[in-house]
Amino acid sequence: MDNLSGINNTSSKAEIIEELIKLFTPYATELIHSGADFSYMNMNADNFTDQLKKQTRFSDEEIFELLNEACDTSWKKQVNG
Repeated sequence: MDNLSGINNTSSKAEIIEELIKLFTPYATELIHSGADFSYMNMNADNFTDQLKKQTRFSDEEIFELLNEACDTSWKKQVNG
């Protein structure tokens, strides 16, 4: 599992999204270059749900939203160059 040690229960949503984008962007690049689609980003993000539940104070719904925003932003950064 990739390291999210910089995230803790005092991290803001913006800080968490920023860390996740750093983590997800290289994966998005790989997917785009291999011709894969966005659904793989979501599957990858799901792997971090339990870790975020343990490390943050956010609800399941908030974590889902954080992961989705980080996935979307990572993917768009790579598609739009």
